[in-house]
Amino acid sequence: MVLEPGIYVFKLPEVTGNHNIVQIWNADQTVLYATVLCWTEYWFEPPRDNVFVFEEREKGAPMALQSWFHRGNPNGEMFIYPKRSTK
Repeated sequence: MVLEPGIYVFKLPEVTGNHNIVQIWNADQTVLYATVLCWTEYWFEPPRDNVFVFEEREKGAPMALQSWFHRGNPNGEMFIYPKRSTK
């Protein structure tokens, strides 16, 4: 899914048993755009603010979110994407 430029809310829902789920909402949290399964990613120290890491892509391709580290937690979320075709 490609998100248009704007403001979004990334949330960790309170789900029993799996803490690697991220929900992506619109700014006022009335529209849920995606619920995504992630892997745990580790940062060297707890960040002071939210940190979003983007992966490098070919020129003209949309930016892809690689990881999200929430303020105060060195354990972040690494987003999982399908493998790209090599054809």
